[in-house]
Amino acid sequence: MSVEHHEEPEVYDEEELVRAAQRGQRDAFARLYEIHVERVYRYLLSRLGQPADAEDVTAEVFIRAMKSLRSYKTRGTPLIAWLYRIAHNQAVNYLKKGARRRENNLADVDYRSTDDPEREALERASLAEAQRAMDEVDPVFRTTG
Repeated sequence: MSVEHHEEPEVYDEEELVRAAQRGQRDAFARLYEIHVERVYRYLLSRLGQPADAEDVTAEVFIRAMKSLRSYKTRGTPLIAWLYRIAHNQAVNYLKKGARRRENNLADVDYRSTDDPEREALERASLAEAQRAMDEVDPVFRTTG
């Protein structure tokens, strides 16, 4: 006779986890992250379209949430609603930065004719490749100025 073992779904009290995380218990915040990261990522992927962009912004969302968690109050709404609001704002900021970056790249193009079109084409290809590589760098590691 075989006995089937069914794992019980993990039960957690989100409000208690939030309170523990607000008191500085890192394990509680880590658990909140585990619970919500996939939903936040999927939301951002639907907004941004690129997995790498969604991953970067998801990380930014949870960094912001960790920094702001002390001021969070449940008010009867689930934490995911607050995280979605942060995700929406971060996605808008990310898209604005990308639009500015593209505008700056177009402004840098020199439209004057050249005596060596082959060399110019190679330089443009190298610049485009460098820009793509820079776009893939995690924003945490980028410097400005």
